[in-house]
Amino acid sequence: MAEHLDPARRLDQLIKGVADFFRIYPQDEAVKGVVAHIRQFWTPRMRADFIAASTPSGDALIEQARAFMRDHSA
Repeated sequence: MAEHLDPARRLDQLIKGVADFFRIYPQDEAVKGVVAHIRQFWTPRMRADFIAASTPSGDALIEQARAFMRDHSA
């Protein structure tokens, strides 16, 4: 039986995985990579939930991607 996660927790896992993939790149490229991935593969609802999250992740790359998307009308 697959583990059932609430949507917010699942979103946290997804964004951490995306950030981990791009972490090997220089910071500015990593942020752009995370943002591009979210825009290309996530549903509008997932993107909106990510942008609207009020609890900081504690991860600078994730927070920079979130801020970029907020500032650039994801």
